[in-house]
Amino acid sequence: MNQPLLAAQGVGVTLGGAVVLRDVRFTVARGEIVTVVGPNGSGKTTLLRVLIGALAPDRGTVTRVRGLRVGYVPQRLAMDRAMPMTVERFLRLAGGDRAARAQALARVGIEALGGRQMAALS
Repeated sequence: MNQPLLAAQGVGVTLGGAVVLRDVRFTVARGEIVTVVGPNGSGKTTLLRVLIGALAPDRGTVTRVRGLRVGYVPQRLAMDRAMPMTVERFLRLAGGDRAARAQALARVGIEALGGRQMAALS
């Protein structure tokens, strides 16, 4: 059996005295696409922050295959609306050449948005 790319075992997080995540358990296998859906305040963002390593769980463990890069697109990106920045310029922050950035936009079907202001998009 193949090793899961990502696994959460008994993950728990308490923030400000409130239990946000309790005993979360799951695995993600190679080729799986996972979508996290739930009502506001149900802990989705906290879970994702734990999975990418931006927040340590109070309990349990998260394991990732060595070298695995986990992508996360926040619901709202903190952008200073007074600082204009196009999608193309934002992508330049990650490095790479123009062709790679264009390919990334095309891969997700938003190549027409390269010149749009980040603050105008959701």
